[in-house]
Amino acid sequence: MERNINYTLIGLIFCILTIAMIAFIFWIGRFGIDDRRVKIYHVYTQDEVGGISVNTPVKYKGISVGSVTHMGFKKDDVGVVQIDVAINKKIPVREGSELVIDSDGFVGMSYLKLKQNEKGNIIKDEDEATLYLAKNAIGKLLENAQGMTNDIQDIVSNVKNITDSKNIEDIRNMLISLEGTKQNLDKTLNSADKLLRDLDRALLRGDFNVKEILTPLINKSGYSLQTLNSFLEKASLFMDRMERDPYETLLGKRN
Repeated sequence: MERNINYTLIGLIFCILTIAMIAFIFWIGRFGIDDRRVKIYHVYTQDEVGGISVNTPVKYKGISVGSVTHMGFKKDDVGVVQIDVAINKKIPVREGSELVIDSDGFVGMSYLKLKQNEKGNIIKDEDEATLYLAKNAIGKLLENAQGMTNDIQDIVSNVKNITDSKNIEDIRNMLISLEGTKQNLDKTLNSADKLLRDLDRALLRGDFNVKEILTPLINKSGYSLQTLNSFLEKASLFMDRMERDPYETLLGKRN
């Protein structure tokens, strides 16, 4: 008697079983073995992340010890980027350690370099595993260059404030007062020198009319003292302004 055998159905069942077996093997390999061998660490940053993606390797001392498993925004906070990395459990990772985006040369493939914090405690399996994302040397250099540019702009702005017309006028008036005081003091010294000579001659002549001799000097000295007093008042006002707000006195008011 002829048997009714459906070879198509048998072949279909065989294919389904084979596919299911392969999927099961991959599933065991992904979630069973890997979870026992690696530990997931979370990295949070508010900076833009470039050059890395899922499966980007993580290296420690030049040896690959893990990879990036997930990239996205932190839950309920789209301003923070979350990067999950799987690192071999045999590698002890310390608290406060950093992952630095680096590359093999200028045009090489990017990777994350694990930089251990030697002062931190080793993260245990039950501890919350959080690492920090740090900039590499080029990134720090560019950041410093940006800071230097801002400093140069501040210097230029300060120089502009120093050369403000009001500050220039104040300094100019002080210099004029100082010059006038110097001239008056020179005249006073000359008068005093002349007086000494007159006194010397008067003493030789026996003329002791001191009042007549001293009156011109006293008048000139009074004017010189008035000029000196005016200069000292202006200098005092300037020093008071310097003491209250040196920045505004020298550089002008900030906008």
